[in-house]
Parts: sequence; structure tokens; C-alpha cells
Amino acid sequence: MALGAHPRNPQASPRDGDEYSALRHLPRLYLYHIVVAGTTGFPGPEAVYQFVYLPILVVHMLLAMCCIPLVVYALLLGVTHSTDELPRTPHPRVGRVAASLWIVSFALGVVVYLLLHVVY
Repeated sequence: MALGAHPRNPQASPRDGDEYSALRHLPRLYLYHIVVAGTTGFPGPEAVYQFVYLPILVVHMLLAMCCIPLVVYALLLGVTHSTDELPRTPHPRVGRVAASLWIVSFALGVVVYLLLHVVY
């Protein structure tokens, strides 16, 4: 088996899967942005900040934190079981929940961005 090849696909090269490289670098880029540019204060009215922005931001952050262990668990199940065994594991159910939570968190993150940089 070639160095860096996947155990189930010996012909796979270590470069396969580069379509996800942006997702791998996103946390680093975000932290770099925070360190260099600092945080962004909410420029809108206090009522919008208190009753719209903060609740959306808190739900976005909580969902993002809940997704991490679910995604890791689904990935571990996917890596440690064959494709024939996966339907009999919690992988499909956990994956659906993780994907649903992630898409809601993603949408709320877009709303937070719009409130910070476009609307106000």
C-alpha cells in the first residue's frame, strides 16, 4: 500500500479530498482574523442588539459547539466500519442530526454576518 493511501482504496493519493481544504483552514483563518482585526462590535440599535442579534448569535454558537462531537462520532463510525455495516450503526441517524444542526448554525452565522456588516 502506498504511503498516505486510504486502507480501503490503495490507489487514493494523499491529495484526494482537497475539495475540503477550505473547511480545514477555516478555523485558522477565523482566529487569524480575530487576532489581526479584532472583534467587531454591533453597530445597530440597542433593541436589535439585545432582542435579535444576541439570541441569534448564542443559538448559532451553541449549535456549532454541539455539532463538533456529533460530526467526530459520525466520522469515526464511517472510518471504522465498512459501507455494508454502516446502515446497522448509528451513523445515518447521527449524520442526519449533525447535518441538520450544522445547516441551521450555518444559516444563523450568515444572518450574524449580515447584521454586522451589511444591514448596519
